[in-house]
Amino acid sequence: MKRSNCKTWAWLIASAVVATSLLTAPALAFWPWDYRVILGSSPFDETHQSITTKSMKSLADEFFGISTLTKSMKDAIDETVEANAAVDENQINGFWHFDGESFENGRNRLVQLKSQIISQLQASTDGSAARRSLGAALHTLQDFYSHSNWVELGNSTPNTNITKGGALSFASSSERTCKDNLIFSGTSGVLVTSRLTSGYYGGEIEVKPAPDPGKCNHGGILEGLFTDGINKDVSNATFAPHSFYHYSAGQLAQEASKQFIRDIKNTPGVTPAQMKRLFGIELTLSIAIDTTGSMGPIIESVKNQAIAIVDARIGTPLEPTKYVLAPFNDPSVPTAMVFDEPNGFKAAISSLSASGGGDCPELAVGGMLQALASSGRGGDLFMFTDASAKDTANVGSALALAEEKKITVHTSLFGSCSPVDPAYIRLTSATGGEFFMLSFAEAGNVAKLADLLVRPNKVNLLIVDDVLVGAEKTFSVAVDSTLTRVTFVVSGTSNVVIKRPDSSIVAPGGPGVTIVPLSSGQLVSVDAPTTGAWTITVNGSGVFALRASGESLLDLDSFLFLEPKGRPGHQGDFPISGRPISGRSYLASARLTGGSGSQFALRTGAGALIRTLTMVQGLGNANDSYFGQVAVPGTAFNVYASGTDPSGHPFQRVRAISVQPQPIQVVAPVPPGLRVGADSVLEFKVKNFGPAGTFQIRATDNRGYLKSFSPNIVPLATNEEAVVSVTLRPLNNAPTGDSTFLTVTAENLADRSIINGVSIPVIVEEGFDADREPPKLAIVATPSILWPVNHKMIPVSIEISVSDNRDPSPIVILDSITSNENQDALGDGHTSPDIQMDGSGKILLRAERSGPGSDRVYTITYSARDKSGNLSNASTRVRVPHDRGN
Repeated sequence: MKRSNCKTWAWLIASAVVATSLLTAPALAFWPWDYRVILGSSPFDETHQSITTKSMKSLADEFFGISTLTKSMKDAIDETVEANAAVDENQINGFWHFDGESFENGRNRLVQLKSQIISQLQASTDGSAARRSLGAALHTLQDFYSHSNWVELGNSTPNTNITKGGALSFASSSERTCKDNLIFSGTSGVLVTSRLTSGYYGGEIEVKPAPDPGKCNHGGILEGLFTDGINKDVSNATFAPHSFYHYSAGQLAQEASKQFIRDIKNTPGVTPAQMKRLFGIELTLSIAIDTTGSMGPIIESVKNQAIAIVDARIGTPLEPTKYVLAPFNDPSVPTAMVFDEPNGFKAAISSLSASGGGDCPELAVGGMLQALASSGRGGDLFMFTDASAKDTANVGSALALAEEKKITVHTSLFGSCSPVDPAYIRLTSATGGEFFMLSFAEAGNVAKLADLLVRPNKVNLLIVDDVLVGAEKTFSVAVDSTLTRVTFVVSGTSNVVIKRPDSSIVAPGGPGVTIVPLSSGQLVSVDAPTTGAWTITVNGSGVFALRASGESLLDLDSFLFLEPKGRPGHQGDFPISGRPISGRSYLASARLTGGSGSQFALRTGAGALIRTLTMVQGLGNANDSYFGQVAVPGTAFNVYASGTDPSGHPFQRVRAISVQPQPIQVVAPVPPGLRVGADSVLEFKVKNFGPAGTFQIRATDNRGYLKSFSPNIVPLATNEEAVVSVTLRPLNNAPTGDSTFLTVTAENLADRSIINGVSIPVIVEEGFDADREPPKLAIVATPSILWPVNHKMIPVSIEISVSDNRDPSPIVILDSITSNENQDALGDGHTSPDIQMDGSGKILLRAERSGPGSDRVYTITYSARDKSGNLSNASTRVRVPHDRGN
């Protein structure tokens, strides 16, 4: 007997804190997330997350020679994984999972999604929409190997026909595929067919033929205590009867995923730049510039500085792959301009001029919304203005969008056209950015600021937003051996002293030191910093902000609050919509790259400890992840992680975006595919967990697709919920693959700090997934009257007429045959059964009826479903009249 590993035992004991959440929320398919298998099966099982992540990491090396992922590439993979997992929120359309022998529809879905991905890469300057479509496609593709018998048939290479539209040979509807279970009713998981098949899963539109010739089940305890089947989702036989094929299915799913992406790359017209965008190999430079008349004295300087930022990056690792320019004026905010090369961007900046306006406040938030919507995930946005914002009502929308896309906002406010706007401080603070109050003479420092703040592998070490009252405050920052540069930014005071671990003061002219003095702060950057505890001492009075950041591959990549979604009993855990609810406990997951012995904590904006967290480190595929139940405090907080780097030096990392818990919740629906010329209605749920209040609802989008939303004012009592309907209609010239970011917020009219919202991309699609029209179905029964009433079983034939606008062969199934009388009604002769189907599927109805009653009416109902899952029903009646005169 082998000795137990102490680390493993300690991990198992600590894992008890999350056992309940993990074991009560199993899901369809390869389980969607790595943390789902920690306790439910083996930590070395393959999941949709592990298969997708491994595939994209491998291809990043194959395509681009990149073996160490940048932050933006990690974000891109995360977005793809989240879209992959979200497919399990739909457990109605079995063809999304290749369940129920839905091979033709599953194949058509993959072919259509591949075409959609290519269109999105070619039509959009943002890889987000393509990544979400890719995640959806990879889920369906990966499920083929877990749910079908492709592995059991002895295949060791992927089935290319399901992604390229090739012919498929699979078991007919009348062919037995699994043996009968000798002990319990139903079929076993023992295959008896040499042709392709997959198991049927309860509740999906794909149902077993009637009568059932012996079709396989999906299987596992989720379908019933004794339900056998053929799924290979995990290596635990309780959930996956064919668990012994799990690792073979996972390996084939990974190879198929890579081949699917290779096929996209090799499609004529798909460029290397587009593939880089898909993989998040991009660095976005986004600039929003106030062009109203009051900016006249400095507009040329700001323009020159913006161009200098561009020129300084050309030919370097910091050269952007995407440029976004969002000029804003009053009373209009034009659509942001997006460029994939620097010359057009610089020309657009040069063409800007200051004019218009007239009053001091400007439409600054509108300009930022335009820039945010067009920016890549995880980037930085620089906003330059000399005035406060007149559209502060949209700050909630900007925050929701910045949080969704993980964008840090930096604001430079010149002069004093109006008082310092709290909206700017709120945006920069909540996103982990910097707010600079600059004089006109300091406009020439913009390029230096941007150069030091926008870095490809930026990590955050410390974030402080606090108040000085005439006494100094000192903060410590752990500088570890992985940091190649450390940068300190202080705004609100110029009284700053920074000391190295040996207590020497960082001063101008020091080795690797860059200092940019500002009238209201200071920026200090040090190359190749020594390891150890650095200190920053600040003094003065009033509000101040401190940001310590660096460049490193050791980072707290993500911290997510999760909640179960899906059909009861078959949930998965998914990132929550918007901000967490105050006082609620969530399952949380964190991912830390490059560190060990990590501890997690929640701290206030001033840096004060709220609480430490109990987070369990995963094993196997999840060894860089941590999981635990987290009670959300009632105040804003940042998430910190600390531990030791690979050289044993202490490190500290913090998530830049401040988490603002709320008592109001906005939940987004699974977004539909939009069709040009057609309205699509999305229903958002708004629920109030706090005291009764009246909430302002706002909806915005960046492409002009928003047609209407209702209601715009919602009174909600405690625990009351309302539905907000949002109608979108794409522009007539919108290409397939175009997308808009739709943001919906709910704000308490009596307390503007109570606000929550969500931002989701909605995509213009074509193909069956965008189909909204159900099939046309009509049925006629012959005979429609049974006479004489002789108690005999009479064959009834059904003539079916079905057509669909897109699907040439909708699936038609018999739903039910019912009678308005009991089987043994008074005076009917007491013969039974009254409704039968023979071996060929023909309907037999008994010609009898209740003596005291009127007519017996049999109702026969069929349903038709097209490839998009659109459903229609039709019924026909067969009467047994009380007498011939009827």
